Amino acid sequence: MLRTDLEKIISSLSAIEKKSFRIYYKQQNGDGKYGELFEMYLSAISGKSRPEESFRLKYPATSFDNTAAYLFKVLTEMLTMGRIQQDPWFGQLFSVMKAKLFTERSMPDRALKEIRRTQRQAENSEDHLLSYLCSRIELSQLARIGFDKMTQQELIDFQMKGKQTLQVLRQTHEHHSLYEILSHKLLNKGITLNEEDNLDDLVLSELGIITRGSSHRFESRKLHLLFQAYFFIHKSEYNAALELFKKLNSLMELNESLLDFPPYDYLDTLDGILNSLLQIKYFDDMQYFIDKIETLLSKPYPEHFLNMAYQIMAIFQMNAIIGEEKYTEAVELHDLYKKAGRFNDIAISPEKYITYHFQLSIAFYMLKNLKRAKENILKAINIGRSQTDLLVFRACWLFQLVLYAELDDYEFITYEIRAYKRAFNGRSQIIPFEKLLFEVMLVDPKTNSKASNQRCAQKIQKGLNDAKTTISQEKLLQYFNFLGWIYSRLSSPVRRLN
Repeated sequence: MLRTDLEKIISSLSAIEKKSFRIYYKQQNGDGKYGELFEMYLSAISGKSRPEESFRLKYPATSFDNTAAYLFKVLTEMLTMGRIQQDPWFGQLFSVMKAKLFTERSMPDRALKEIRRTQRQAENSEDHLLSYLCSRIELSQLARIGFDKMTQQELIDFQMKGKQTLQVLRQTHEHHSLYEILSHKLLNKGITLNEEDNLDDLVLSELGIITRGSSHRFESRKLHLLFQAYFFIHKSEYNAALELFKKLNSLMELNESLLDFPPYDYLDTLDGILNSLLQIKYFDDMQYFIDKIETLLSKPYPEHFLNMAYQIMAIFQMNAIIGEEKYTEAVELHDLYKKAGRFNDIAISPEKYITYHFQLSIAFYMLKNLKRAKENILKAINIGRSQTDLLVFRACWLFQLVLYAELDDYEFITYEIRAYKRAFNGRSQIIPFEKLLFEVMLVDPKTNSKASNQRCAQKIQKGLNDAKTTISQEKLLQYFNFLGWIYSRLSSPVRRLN
């Protein structure tokens, strides 16, 4: 796990961060082997060599794991210190640590000054958790110095303020809990008829929270809009959900001062909205939110954030175009992204990198360019081998088999089906739909008679009708219409791709 995480953190570094780290390790005393390992990882990312092999060849007597652990430690400390300078939230936590240090070194006045300044900042940003922590530290410090110049009424007022903050935290926790339960039901299990009453109870509970005096707080308003939007999506009232998503975006834009710097939470919200619109096939309406991400790219945020925003924009732009079946336009858009050179950082989000090349592979497949389709699906699979729990990796593997079925490479398909079953049988199980898909892939409709193909199609159709539809199957079919491919293959036993 350390090796994977180390690769992720190194490949996510901006040019400035790489330069800063090089300056740091060259200034340090010692053998500097961790610095050389850093350069080996950079070479590995560009495809030149594997860092572990290179390191063991050069330093056979030195532990790779210990050097990698130290390199990871130094990198995370460097990045944390950089975030303290950039992000007010990191800076406020750092101030709390300084206040604790001043207390330990018998500097109570400095401790109180630091913690009060931090608490004011926390209150302004509606960070109730940090605000309560600061008030508790301040009360403990006041107790140590005998509540100097503080009356009993002032003490009681201060305590009551802390109690009110705890009540706000409790309401926020309840609101988050309801939203998380709704999300879990919709994303992982779906809603059965027997659970509809329970879902209505969730809605009533959520309305109860928002009407208990929390409707003016930014976090509560944000959660309320998210909750209502996803509820409307479940009810298939998509236009109402879209309007709520637009209200949510306006809310976050109007409260920019309450967002982190850079605004990862806002970007994550846009990501979630776009993903929801993609699932309900509102491709035209996606552009409104894609434009919001493009606006973020024009602002002076750190390079890591800009790379992430660019990738999210590219992913959903590609998804929308392919959803509208504009495959030539999708390939042209990819060429533009490639020239920009900002979609090479796979560590920003491996899942998004996999999805992007999967979508691009579909575009080439639909344009009958099987060679480019295979190249891109292979890129997606190679990254996905360390992310096998992702459903998109599973979909990529199945789509690769589709491509080889088009080439009638039955030896490769047979080998890969066995590997697929070994990979997933013990964990998430092979679903009935996949078994039927494998059966079709191993049939050669060109050499079979028309009657034989019809019998096979009837058998597959019966199997699909009898098989229980699962959430995993529904999600796999959102990536590619495997069912459509099955029917096409059995009904048109002529080569569709050259």
